Amino acid sequence: LALELLGKELIKAGLYNEGIPVLSHALKINSRSANSHYALGVAYLRLGKLDSAIESLNKAGSFNPTNANTQMMLGLAYRQQNRLPESINAFKKAIQLGGAAAAEAHFYLAGIYEKQQQLEDAISELELYLKEAKDLNNPDQIREMIKSLKEKAKR
Repeated sequence: LALELLGKELIKAGLYNEGIPVLSHALKINSRSANSHYALGVAYLRLGKLDSAIESLNKAGSFNPTNANTQMMLGLAYRQQNRLPESINAFKKAIQLGGAAAAEAHFYLAGIYEKQQQLEDAISELELYLKEAKDLNNPDQIREMIKSLKEKAKR
């Protein structure tokens, strides 16, 4: 537990390369720790080691299938690998598990849908994001994105 806590704090501090060996050691002691797998997955994701990130995050999800954050991170990792169907599934699962607390997943889904030219879906996701996200820094920017997508959809 001490190794896990230390590893998680290193990851939170952005010290990914320092946190990885600590979390790996923690997992040698308790290979079923969802928290250690999650933190390790986040570290790999931040370092751009996407295959390792996905492996660790999938393990975290298998040990704690109700964690919306794990699904959110998986969605990001899959998206960076351009594995869009898996990314969409992970973001939808994050929303299902986390509700409004996972509102950011709507924003990421909108980006994927726009990339796939599914503009109505992108608009819908941005509207949900605007409705559910708390403490948005710039809601007008999201409204402008919606307006732009609506104009693009008319063409």
